[in-house]
Amino acid sequence: LNATASLMRAARFSRLLLFAWGWLVASAQPVRVALGHRASRARRRAESASAPLVQGYGTHFAYLWVGTPPQRVSVIVDTGSSITAFPCTGCAGCGSHTDPYFQLTSSASLTEFHCAQGRDCDLAVEQVRCAHGQCVLGQRYAEGSSWAAQQVRDVVWIGAEEGAEANANLAINFTFACQTSETGLFISQLADGIMGMMRRGSNLAIQLKDQGKIDAKGFSLCFRSGGGFMTLGGTDASHHVTPMQYASDRIENGWYTVQVLEIRVGGAKVEIGNEVYNEGKGIIVDSGTTDTYLPRKCAAHFEKAWLEATGSTYSVRMLRLSEDEMLQLPVVSFTLQGAAGGPDVVVEMAPEDYMEAQTESTYVSRLYLNEPMGGVLGANFMRNHDVHFDLDNGRVGFAKSACIQPE
Repeated sequence: LNATASLMRAARFSRLLLFAWGWLVASAQPVRVALGHRASRARRRAESASAPLVQGYGTHFAYLWVGTPPQRVSVIVDTGSSITAFPCTGCAGCGSHTDPYFQLTSSASLTEFHCAQGRDCDLAVEQVRCAHGQCVLGQRYAEGSSWAAQQVRDVVWIGAEEGAEANANLAINFTFACQTSETGLFISQLADGIMGMMRRGSNLAIQLKDQGKIDAKGFSLCFRSGGGFMTLGGTDASHHVTPMQYASDRIENGWYTVQVLEIRVGGAKVEIGNEVYNEGKGIIVDSGTTDTYLPRKCAAHFEKAWLEATGSTYSVRMLRLSEDEMLQLPVVSFTLQGAAGGPDVVVEMAPEDYMEAQTESTYVSRLYLNEPMGGVLGANFMRNHDVHFDLDNGRVGFAKSACIQPE
């Protein structure tokens, strides 16, 4: 990986710091949106419409079509933040991405919010305020990146890489942040912007349900190396290798927070009380964070379990290993508290999920033991699982899958 890619790989996009600056029309069935490297042929029925995903720097992104006539925008799918935002014409220092900046003046359906003391802004979106007659907002992220934006509304749907026809029947009026400036990793990332899918009113799946396009408030993400797909309104069990099992989502509004009961390295248990994992914000499932982070309080105990399982010292430094040697490393398994009195859920991270190839003979672990409190189960934890964010029932489901879109 080049220097930029390595930096972006380690980026933790979605864990927000407080920042004072402050959504497609007929089908009620779950809608699959495929994520892969090549564009698929647009299809008539939204249920089977697919859209490819170029896997940026460790993150997965989908394509939105915005405005009249439609303009394509690529957005990181991020369960750790709540706002959809991407650069618009005139964005200062916003870098070069997959697409030209969105042109407000070219869309006949766009609405700009004009305000007096914030009364006319879309308050379903957090952190918005009134400044000089415009509704403005911004966010700052834990690794230092930030953006500022103007709040606007336009016709939006999630579709394919090529051609705006796929899923056009799912178009809704959707409020988003039209970025006017960016800093940090937002400038150099491959995707144009970000689509916040946290449990908030601005979540695209919630807006789709509220506007009568899908039956349920929920969505699932199925990530594999190089792509995957997204299901809006539920989950598609036809590609599951194991049944969907549900963990309790501890927080009613905000991050998707699961309770970790136990972690094992191979057969060796990490001998520490589970309260250590769940302190502070707790353990969140965050698709916008590339890697997985556990609390520093468990570091010595995890390292002891690793030593017991492997006979070697755990390290996040580069290791010289053959592919066969890497694949012999232990599975790291997480036991999560089951939902609504159901059985507990075990999610496994295979070595190919937490180890990243640097060259043909070197690897580095992307499972870190340095989180101050709580932890983050990032995109590498989610890989090769269909993860169902079931907002209606307050739970997060996990099923093993190759994450290849069903025909």
